[in-house]
Amino acid sequence: MEPSYETPIGTFYAGIGALAISWPSGFNYGFTDPSAEIDFYGGWRKSWGPFSLDFGLIYYYYPGEKFNGFTADSDFYEIFGTAAYDFGYGFSLGANVFYTPDLLNYSETFSALGIGNTPDAVYFSGSASWELPWKMYEISTTISGEYGYWDIESAGFILAGATANPSYSYWNVGLSFGYKAITVDLRYHGTDQSPQDCANFLLVAVPNGSNNWCDDRFVAALKFDTSLSALR
Repeated sequence: MEPSYETPIGTFYAGIGALAISWPSGFNYGFTDPSAEIDFYGGWRKSWGPFSLDFGLIYYYYPGEKFNGFTADSDFYEIFGTAAYDFGYGFSLGANVFYTPDLLNYSETFSALGIGNTPDAVYFSGSASWELPWKMYEISTTISGEYGYWDIESAGFILAGATANPSYSYWNVGLSFGYKAITVDLRYHGTDQSPQDCANFLLVAVPNGSNNWCDDRFVAALKFDTSLSALR
């Protein structure tokens, strides 16, 4: 849900999103098991013809976490900025930057291990999208993808026993089909993380049941996106 307010200098907005999640808990994994992820966010966006900007902040809240011996609170926030340019004919390019001063509140985990480090992280990516000019039964088809890199400050991870830098590359590519307010998105997501790289990021050993969390995945999503004014 995202209320917004239009002004001459742009659109100000605030929103909330909720996701059901499942993190295996216990010392064999090293994770807590929150009941959900609640995302609070807000920002400003504006367009000048084909060019648009969006700046804001996201706070990730994990209620009901169970203390795992190291971390009782994984909440953290990111500051973000995105830019996009529409070249016409359904083709657009985008650039994205996200920054957090304390990824997943790992500083609490490091502190429990006697390590004084706050792992800041910067994610930057480029994206492209092309809506095909042909429609069948009013259904639009869009090809899109993204390639990015998450640059994570590594000192605390290395001191905690990780064998390498936890930073990694991420990409996705997919097709989406839109009909009025409904979108079906079929997308393949991947990283360059090996099982050891995944363990470095999650601060666990190899083998561990979480080592395959960083494998490539195919995700199918059904989305309904509309405004209150459109429902009148």
